[in-house]
This record gives sequence, structure tokens and C-alpha cells, in this order.
Amino acid sequence: MRPAAQDYRPDIDGLRAVAVLAVIIFHMRAEWLPGGFVGVDIFFVISGYLITRYILQELGAGTFSLAEFYRRRIKRIAPAMLLVLGVTLALSALLMLPEDVRTTAKSAVWSLASLANFYFCFFKDSGYFAGGNENYPLLHLWSLGVEEQFYMLWPLLLMCWRPRSRLAYLLVAGGLAAASFLGAEWLVGAQKDLAYFMLPTRGGEMLAGAMLAWPARDGQAAWRPRVAGAAALLGAALILWSLFGLSKLDRFPGLLALPPTLGTALLIQAGRSRYAGIGLLAHRVPVAIGKVSYSAYLWHWPLIALWQYGYGAPDLKVALLLAALTFALAALSYRLVEVPARHSRAPLLPLAWRQFVLPGGLAGMAALALVYGGKIWPGLLDTPYRKELVRLGDANQPAAGQPYVCHRQRLSESDLVDAQCVVGSGPGQIRVLLWGDSNAAHYVGMLGEFTRHSALRFRNLEIGSCPPVLGDPAPFVEARRLQDCRNSLKLVQGVLAQYDMIILGASWSQYQARSPQFFEQLSATVSQLTRQDKKVVLLGKVPEVPGVRRGCQAKALTYPALDCQPSGVEIKPEIAAANDYLRQLARQDRNVAYFDANAYLCDNGVCRAHEADGSLRYADASHLTMPYSWRLGRRIYDAEGVPAAFSQPHWAADRQPPP
Repeated sequence: MRPAAQDYRPDIDGLRAVAVLAVIIFHMRAEWLPGGFVGVDIFFVISGYLITRYILQELGAGTFSLAEFYRRRIKRIAPAMLLVLGVTLALSALLMLPEDVRTTAKSAVWSLASLANFYFCFFKDSGYFAGGNENYPLLHLWSLGVEEQFYMLWPLLLMCWRPRSRLAYLLVAGGLAAASFLGAEWLVGAQKDLAYFMLPTRGGEMLAGAMLAWPARDGQAAWRPRVAGAAALLGAALILWSLFGLSKLDRFPGLLALPPTLGTALLIQAGRSRYAGIGLLAHRVPVAIGKVSYSAYLWHWPLIALWQYGYGAPDLKVALLLAALTFALAALSYRLVEVPARHSRAPLLPLAWRQFVLPGGLAGMAALALVYGGKIWPGLLDTPYRKELVRLGDANQPAAGQPYVCHRQRLSESDLVDAQCVVGSGPGQIRVLLWGDSNAAHYVGMLGEFTRHSALRFRNLEIGSCPPVLGDPAPFVEARRLQDCRNSLKLVQGVLAQYDMIILGASWSQYQARSPQFFEQLSATVSQLTRQDKKVVLLGKVPEVPGVRRGCQAKALTYPALDCQPSGVEIKPEIAAANDYLRQLARQDRNVAYFDANAYLCDNGVCRAHEADGSLRYADASHLTMPYSWRLGRRIYDAEGVPAAFSQPHWAADRQPPP
């Protein structure tokens, strides 16, 4: 929603250019601009300023109308967003795997209801800064959801209140903004997704912009040139520090959202004072970028995500091509969609029908068809493409999802006794437990092969991103996973007495990287178990092969020239160091053994993600496929029998590589 022509501020379009370029660069490769995600905060401040200024001007003139306000919002937001959403759904249906198409379609339905932030907060597998975002090509619409929720509430408050005192207005807006930032700071440690995606903890940026709108209304706050110059320099410094000094590892949002927010507010206020130095933002190049920034924001992420989904992070050449395509599409949609829509003079209801309800309804029906079409009409799935997907899926299944692999985000009491969680047959009580995270789960097939040739039977209990330790896991676990991890560990610890052998597997190096105390706690856990006369087997971490992408061979059916056989790599030093520590730990106690299968995954120090015939060993960069896990067990058995770690009553301190 732009102000009247006589109030047009080209420097604000320049700020929009900074914001959208920051976000695009960050999404291309985070290391190129570590704090580029604060571009969204810059957008929020600008939005709060411009739209609140319009509301206050209309209230002051006695002409404010909610119907007119939302008519303008629909014209500004809906047409371009619906175009991009529809194109993204179509491209996703053509390029993505069926389960990811359904996920994209679900997010589209929530986005149509201006609730995208709710979907990505509560239903996305991992946080905004975690890996796998390329599976969500509509992820960026979370910010539109936050804005629209804000503008459902803020105009109503102003219309009911009709503030007449500048001081009272600043106190209320400032108080709400302060509560938002403090609430985010309090929440970000325990529930980062809630803090990042939800209005109460992100509304502070828009309220900060709104605080500038009152002086813009009555002209009382123009600064002298020296003051404006100092403010502009400070504002630019705060934004630059945020762009280059912050990263996805920081506690953001919260108090760290203040620098980009204050920096943007200072630049907006300095621009009101006609400070000459602000002219750089008003140059025709940033202004031109700023004019199409909304469309550029809409287009950039689907293009980047769909590229990354198939080919991985873009290099510089590809990034430049994607950026060029983004701005070409943005310019077209600005000229052909945004501008004509804004010039419409239709009343609210006809305009809402034509620009939102009808196209949005069609998009929603298309999304629902993508989600539920296969269930309603099963014949849709009977195609050569789907049959090939099933074949590849059977060959490249990850551990998670197998009925006999009890890998959970949170264990339940029923998992502790579930017969499906037991691998191996035979009479008597189960005396062996495999316990760990996903790096234990992918060993289930290997161990399952050993059960075919020995008396070994075991129950497996794996907890996502949760280390198998007896102490508090807080230093080693993401805040969003901590409560589920604690509850699950408590359940496991309650049944350890039933087992004589405990097999531990985990992403050891990852937990050690989070806290240098991890190995100490692991050692204490092993000691406590052996003091209880239990035998402990430590499973080494497999090498990571970064070039492996989930479902690569299936994606190659729709992505041309996709290479699913990345070059071999050496074991990362941190993984080798972690495995060496486990090996040394095993040598200190005859009731502790160490085992890894890396000798079967690596030749002369080079580790490969695929077999000689091209079949994949890895489901992703760090986890074996379940079919290969079974084949690995057979290969090990053929070479050396059931390894001593799992068959001898007293454990060997180490194992020898195969001949």
C-alpha cells in the first residue's frame, strides 16, 4: 500500500531494495551474507510506517474506512501472490516428489488463509534456519501471514481508540513493541520457531515503524541536517552490522532484532528531514529495484528452492542467473499484474471476488486436489512415472518409516513394549537394546542380518536428534527438541534394567560440536551402565558424503542431468576424532566394545555413497538406506562372520578390518 503521490519517498523504495537483495543473497547461500534474513525485518518496519501513516491520515481527516483499507490491501497483496502461488504449485507438481508436492499444496492452502506462518511453525519438520528448506517453496509466505494478521488487528485498535495525544500514542505503540521484543527474547531460547514465525514476537518491527507515523502526520519531528546526518549514518551502520555480523546461529529474533529495526527506523526518519546523504537510497537503480521488490520477494524463493531441491546450493554463475530470472519475472508481474490491480476502482466485494476469492478458490481447489487426489482417484497413481518412483523408493528407503525401526521424535510407553520394534526371532526375553538417534536407526538392517546367523535379538529405540546419555541432554540438543528428548530419555532409562547389552549409536561429532562436555557425559553414561553389569557396544558414525541428496534418483526422473553419484570423500576430521574417542573408551573396559562399518564404506580412505553398480548406499548425506544396511550386514557376515562385539560374552577392545 503506497502513500499518495505527493508523499512519495523514493528513499523508502531504496530501503526496500536493500531488504529484498539481502534476503535473496541469503537464500542463495547463507555464507555470502550471513545476516541477510534481517531483510524481512526491514520490510516489516517500512510496512508499519507507511500503512500506519495512511491510517492516521485518514483518521485525522475523518475519512478512514475499514472496507476501503482492506480493498487497498487486497489490490496490493493478492494478485501477485496468487500468481506466484499458482505457478509454484504447477512447477512443484512437475518437479517434486509426490510427498513433497502434497506438503507444498498444504502450505498453499494455509497461505491462502493468511496463516502460512502457523503452518511452518507447527508442521514444518525443522526450524527456519535448519536444512531442508528447499522442500518448502512457499516458505517465504510466512512473512505475509504475519503482516496480514497484524493488519487485521492494528487498524481496529486505532479506529476504536482514535489517538489524539502524540505522547499517548507513542507510549502505547512503544509499549507494545517493547513487549514484542522482550517476549521474543524470552521465547527464542526455548521455542525458536514460535519466536520466529508468530505475530506476537514479530509485531515489534511493524510497531517500531508505526511509531514514526505520528510525526509524519503532523510534521513536528523533522530533524536538523546534522542530527539527520548522524541518524542516517548510525542507521546504516546498524543495518550493515546486522547483515554481516548476525548469522542463523544467533538467538534471533529477540533483542538481536533491535539493530536492524532501529537502523531502518533511523533511515526513514532521516529521510523525512530531507537529509542529502539519504540520496544514495533515492538513486534510480535502488528505486527501480524497490518498486518491484514485492514481486521479487514473491518470485525469488520458489525459483531458488526448486533449483536447490534438485541440484543443491547454486554456485555464483547459477545464482546470478536465478537473480536475473527473479527480477525479470518481478518486472513482468509488476507491470502486468501489480500496477493494473492497483488502478482498479471496483468496490470491495466485486474486487475481492475478482482479485482474491475466485483465483484463490481455484488455487485452493488445485492444492486440495494435489493433497487428496490420489486417495479419491487411485487410478491417478497408476502411471509409469509412479511405478518407477515406487521401485526407486523400495531400493532407497531410509530407516525412518520402516515398521520395524522404532525411530520417533518422541517415544511413547507403547514403543517400549511394541513387538514390531524387536528384530530377530527366538524364544525368551529380549536382552539387547539398540538405543540412539537416527545414526543408530540406520544400523538396524545390519544388525538384523546378524540376527539371522546368531542368537542375537534386539529391541531398537531411536529418538531424533537426541543423544543416548543418562544425564541432562540440554547442552547438546536444539531447544525445540529438548522437551521431547528429555521425556523420551526418561522412558528409556526406566527400562534399561531389562537389558544385558546396550548398543549405542548417535551423531557423536554433532553433539560434541554443540558442547565440549558431551564426551564426558557419554563416558559417564558408559561407566554407569557397566557398573550395572551391562555390556556396552559403541557404534561409530559412518562417513558423511555431502553430495548425496534425499531421493536423488527419483528426482533425476524430472531434473535433467542430475548427478546422483557424487565423488568419494575422506572422513571428516571431526567424525574421525569422535570415532577414535569411542575406540579409546572401549579399550578402557573389557565390558565395552567399539564397532564401525567404515572399512566397508571406504577404500584407501575414500568413502563413496554408491555401489559399483550405481545403487545408493546413502539415503542422504549422513544416513544409510535401509536396503543397503541389510546388504552391509550380509557383506560383513560373509567376510568375518558375526562380529565379535555382538557374539562374544566378553567384548574385544576393537575389531580388525576385513581381509
